[in-house]
Amino acid sequence: MKKLLSTLSLFFLSASFLLFAGGPRYTDNTRHCGGIYNGCRVIVTDNNINVRDKPGMDSKKKFQLNAGDIVTISEVCEEKMFVDGAWANWVLLDMPGEPCYTLSRWMTRYFTDLGNPSPKIEDYLAYEYFYEIPEDFDPDWGQWEIIADNLIRIKNGKINYISYPSFVPDSSNEIFIPEEMEVAPKLADAIDDDEEPIVIFRRSMKYGGGYSATVGFYKLDKENGFSMYVIRSAYNEGDCYKKAYINFEKRCYDVLNGEWVEHTSKKAKGGTIIITTEEKKYDEDGKPVIKKDEFNPEL
Repeated sequence: MKKLLSTLSLFFLSASFLLFAGGPRYTDNTRHCGGIYNGCRVIVTDNNINVRDKPGMDSKKKFQLNAGDIVTISEVCEEKMFVDGAWANWVLLDMPGEPCYTLSRWMTRYFTDLGNPSPKIEDYLAYEYFYEIPEDFDPDWGQWEIIADNLIRIKNGKINYISYPSFVPDSSNEIFIPEEMEVAPKLADAIDDDEEPIVIFRRSMKYGGGYSATVGFYKLDKENGFSMYVIRSAYNEGDCYKKAYINFEKRCYDVLNGEWVEHTSKKAKGGTIIITTEEKKYDEDGKPVIKKDEFNPEL
């Protein structure tokens, strides 16, 4: 499928995880995940990835994919392979002609185009994580244990792994992956340096009659490091809800619905962020109580 990593490359990757992801904890039960499913559009996160006519290492090579290539997955196959320290599925690509198969080990559907002004220069951010299934895994709850995650920047076919800070909560094994990943449009006007884009990570979840969403804004500095800018959650459970709005100087983000809306506060000026919330609950007598709040989050 893909040539083995050189000793130098292997050392570099191991050192990266040791420094930024709490050390390499991979085992033969480690799985790679990029959110792959039938019909999804994905970005390739490494170079010289062989595409074959069948799902197997002994099948015929057809061509290669490289970092930054974007393809569509037609089918996630049952066949798996342990490669580059993790298990990954073979996938059938949605391409004309004869069948084309490759491994999902170097693919993820969580990616964004940073909007480089030159269409000839590829500049993407991608997200991937590695997980294990704990011994007390409850399939009804669906919790896995994430052992490492990466942000990957791809520019001109060159890959830069950004492994700090992790987007996995320290106190929980709950998966925290972006349902969406995008650069906040025009948000740079609200911060000091418009060369530092803000990346949105949005996670939404439906459960029974409820719906919740968590949105995090992360700042990418000139050294390709990420730091949290602001994060907020909201929910809707039947007749109860919590709405949250993040007011930047020139934009306002609706956390629950994942969209830009009119400002809900006039105090967001000069780089100051204002959060406005509205929460509806019921008291012990069954009477609805609506609480509104406005505050400047501690960054």
